[in-house]
Amino acid sequence: MVNRLGTRRLVSPGGRSVTGRRSRTGKRLRARRLSQARREGYQYGWEQGYRLGRCRAVENSVRGIAPPVHPFRVMYITSGLGVPYAPLDQIIAANLGQQVAELTVVRPYDDVLAAARQFRPQVAIALDGVQMFSPVMLEGLRNMGIRTAVWFVDDPYYTDSTTTMAFQYDHVFTIELSCYRLYQDMGHKSVHYMPLGVEPQIYRPMQVPPKYLSDICFIGTAFWNRVQFFDAAEPMLRGKKLRIIGLWWDRMKNYRRLKSDIWLNQWLSPEETARYYNGARIVVNLHRASDDITYNRNSMGVPALSLNPRAFEITACGAFQLSDVREDMPRFLQPGGQIETFTSMQEFVDKVQYYLANIEARQMIAAAGYKRVLEEHTFRRRIADMLRIISESSGGRPASQATSS
Repeated sequence: MVNRLGTRRLVSPGGRSVTGRRSRTGKRLRARRLSQARREGYQYGWEQGYRLGRCRAVENSVRGIAPPVHPFRVMYITSGLGVPYAPLDQIIAANLGQQVAELTVVRPYDDVLAAARQFRPQVAIALDGVQMFSPVMLEGLRNMGIRTAVWFVDDPYYTDSTTTMAFQYDHVFTIELSCYRLYQDMGHKSVHYMPLGVEPQIYRPMQVPPKYLSDICFIGTAFWNRVQFFDAAEPMLRGKKLRIIGLWWDRMKNYRRLKSDIWLNQWLSPEETARYYNGARIVVNLHRASDDITYNRNSMGVPALSLNPRAFEITACGAFQLSDVREDMPRFLQPGGQIETFTSMQEFVDKVQYYLANIEARQMIAAAGYKRVLEEHTFRRRIADMLRIISESSGGRPASQATSS
């Protein structure tokens, strides 16, 4: 049929306009979607308000204690690497600057010895140490009476290198319990177990815009153990509001099915990462495998027993965390009370379903974890412990005085 304007109008066998019927159907569909979006928005808003209120109560219950300022001049030698190490360098330098008499920051590709002669530090602290590793340079620092320390933040994944490097430093700090034992067994006299912490000015509870909201969120590189995990979890993830962000996720077998929920090959700043954690009902933590020969240099097969930094960062946002298990987890966060865990795919699926449906249960765990992190696992606390250890090793005096006595 042709209308008065000369355009064709579809008519059903009963004489009704098909175009008009489709238009009415489309309007009803849009109205249902709008109504659903409003309900979901209201639910997310209520949950977020409830969560943030709990977090504020936690903050009011935690007493902040200012750490002592040590009478050291400290040279901090950055990792010399890009992301994700550069933000970590900034956080550590800022916390050091608040707790020592004087601080200078140099990069490993600067003339470190010239900077040391000019600044005359008592202590030199290196992050990671791989880029700056030079026995000649470290010996030059010691010849000036400067104590040296390194914080290995990638243990146990590169022990083929760190087991050699460790003995060039006076003090070794490691984030991994198994490496703490390894360096001690190899004969190093000053080894200390110190996982990374969290900066609560960055990773903190906050209200976030709708684009950050999700049911399930994971942010990180697609190492093979993680690829296999999410491939296996794909049937359960269908229909959930999912957000996966990081490198290499297109090598999943089920990538095409989850493609719309994956932000591929992106690196997020700590600030942006914190926003996604805040917007998620469940944040998944999957630790990197220590036996992945594709990327690791760990020919001794040193196991990974300790929590990754992500465990503290998620919790510091007041977010609920569902993590695979690490042996030393209870030392830092109590499973079932301050963090939730799984040991199999079926347990993961069951707990996702349970905690998505039980707001109170997941928010109680999140709030308890948040309190623990604020009290014990900040970078302020870690740096205070590090400086105390270095100070005690030199009798409480600046290192150059101790070594000359």
